[in-house]
Amino acid sequence: MGDRMVHAFALGLTLALVGVSAGSSAPQAVAVAASSGCRGGWVVQQRATFDGFLSGVAAISGADAWAVGGRFDPQTGLETTLAEHWDGRAWVAVSSPNPTPPYGLTGDALFGAAAVSATDVWAVGGAGQMSGQMAGGIAEHWDGTGWTVVPTPTFSGGGELEGAAAVSGRDVWAVGLGDVASANGSQAVHALHWNGTVWTSVSAPAPGSFHALMAVARIPRTGDLWAVGSQSPGRGVPDRPLIERWNGVRWIVLKSPPVGGYLTGVTALGPKGAWAVGGTNAGAPLILHWNGMRWSSVRVPAGSGRSLSGVAALSARSAWAVGSTILYWNGTRWTAARWPKPVHASLDAIAVSASRSGWTAWAVGSWGSSASPLVVSRCG
Repeated sequence: MGDRMVHAFALGLTLALVGVSAGSSAPQAVAVAASSGCRGGWVVQQRATFDGFLSGVAAISGADAWAVGGRFDPQTGLETTLAEHWDGRAWVAVSSPNPTPPYGLTGDALFGAAAVSATDVWAVGGAGQMSGQMAGGIAEHWDGTGWTVVPTPTFSGGGELEGAAAVSGRDVWAVGLGDVASANGSQAVHALHWNGTVWTSVSAPAPGSFHALMAVARIPRTGDLWAVGSQSPGRGVPDRPLIERWNGVRWIVLKSPPVGGYLTGVTALGPKGAWAVGGTNAGAPLILHWNGMRWSSVRVPAGSGRSLSGVAALSARSAWAVGSTILYWNGTRWTAARWPKPVHASLDAIAVSASRSGWTAWAVGSWGSSASPLVVSRCG
């Protein structure tokens, strides 16, 4: 399993995190001045000194981005949500709610983010723990002044939301997994839709006995979406990639290449171009490409680690994939990118903002033996 799948099936946020208590109204800022020279290559923008992680990122502009994850208060033993904002100069922690008390358990974290605008941002994750798993999904909304929890449907048997995608202010999606109380693995997939007023569950196919949706992405110039994850016909049977598409009416399963493994990240350029990344059951990175007709596997450079967690694309000739390394697609092949990798660093998600004046990419994750938040960036 890859890093993203670990937190889905066994996380419980067992990281030894250091931070503020769930009741704190003003978490300590983790402002880190922007590194210069991002046009010359990847630079570290934040290498936090408190223990924690970032696992989702959403980009609005080169001077406006959000990264989300989790942190831990060693005094109370409570895991808490973490939301950080980039204002063009520094990353600063912004107070975010922790809805654990309603569950009566411990631990909250955010795993995915999506942005409609500077005053309309979503973060999704899990609240509480049950048998080492999150007890339920959570959705939090930024309205330009603060983060608030927005009610979501209850997950029977526990579960969590892993990823989010925004089409408009009245069309936002979140996906995840559920029914994990037995600790045998995810036995339910979840797809939630925000219509501008309320979150509701939308039926999504759940092939096999064990299955999960880990990421979702809008397909530009359409109202469609891709969602990816894993499926298995039974306990002990190797995973296979799960790829689903929202066609405006319902979610349908699309055929994936005949390779064993799982998918944890997806991005789309349009109806005829998309990328999905993850890992194989043999412990190697997996990259799939959609050409408008079918999904096919693409060669991954040797030495790229055991899995990939996130992917983002600027064009058909420019895309990035991240994990324990950073890979770049130049329109012909994937190659390893040079970056200032801190010790024990792993990247979980990547987002890109583009305009006529240029583009900026952010990749987030953790570094260090006990795990601390990490942000790296490149611009052009």
